[in-house]
Amino acid sequence: VMTKKIGMIVDADGHYAEVPSEWAAHLPPRRRKAVPKLAVEKDGRERFTVGDLWVLPPREGKHSANQMGKMGFGDGLNPRVRGSNKPIAQGRRLAKAHPGASDPKARLKFMDDEGISVSVLYPTLALAAIPGIRDARVGCSLASALNDWLVERFCSADPRRLLPVATIPLHDPAYAVAELERCVKQLGMRAA
Repeated sequence: VMTKKIGMIVDADGHYAEVPSEWAAHLPPRRRKAVPKLAVEKDGRERFTVGDLWVLPPREGKHSANQMGKMGFGDGLNPRVRGSNKPIAQGRRLAKAHPGASDPKARLKFMDDEGISVSVLYPTLALAAIPGIRDARVGCSLASALNDWLVERFCSADPRRLLPVATIPLHDPAYAVAELERCVKQLGMRAA
């Protein structure tokens, strides 16, 4: 039997689930009131807030009726395993996401099972949350804390295979430049 060697497979658009309690631990004490939170609405859908700001899902409007509006937070963090024909939108809560969304060891096992060599990791909730924050100091603090958490808590499980993408806040251009430099020089990130 001949076997054909497959080259490196890269998941170039991997996402992780931010763990609000762990994210908060990386915030300066004066910013901990702005820690992101998940709550369940009367209709059973999860919502994501930062302080008093409702971030996700959209309450109404163009995204409420399309596929994105029907997705639960956990839906986007459940990999489409080879051969699966399940619909993406199943309304899963974040707690029902694949364990590899927030546990790096489970992520590495899934990658091994699927033959994935490397995963480039982007935030999930922060993609919508941080740009929507009006207070620049809070947005900048949340982005920096998330970058620290991602490198220290998640990607440290295997820095050669779990590649972090920096979250750069756009509230303050000078801070954005400084955070990008810090992420590259101190945290070893290669993308933003």
